[in-house]
Amino acid sequence: MKLLFAIVLLFAAPCCRAQSKGPEQAIVRFFDGLALLNDTLIRENTTPDFLLLEHGEVWNCDTLLRRIAPLKGRTFKRVNEFKFIRTEQQGNTAWLAYDNKAYITVNNQQRTVHWLESATLKYNQGKWRIALLHSTRLPE
Repeated sequence: MKLLFAIVLLFAAPCCRAQSKGPEQAIVRFFDGLALLNDTLIRENTTPDFLLLEHGEVWNCDTLLRRIAPLKGRTFKRVNEFKFIRTEQQGNTAWLAYDNKAYITVNNQQRTVHWLESATLKYNQGKWRIALLHSTRLPE
């Protein structure tokens, strides 16, 4: 039984790694940038004309970075959880639908925020980058 499990794990691991290098990885890296409040990581995973539709507002990357800037002087922690629903890829374009949950702590105050999101990505300069992100906040 242990041998069977080891064989399954051996063959499944490369499959999982290959999937994580696709468009989903750009989503994860982008939100890692948010969790780290790292402007560079956020910009590296978005196209220059990135557009974010956030809770009824239209933002670009500069807007997003201005919105997170006040968090940099506070005690901040964000843990992201994703459930990818569907990914479609055609050439250098991909779109994804996913469930996104963030566990956020700011100055010892905890909250959970939950979104249903979709994204359009472009393959550019050897990596996937988010061109459009649409976020719908869900009630808890």
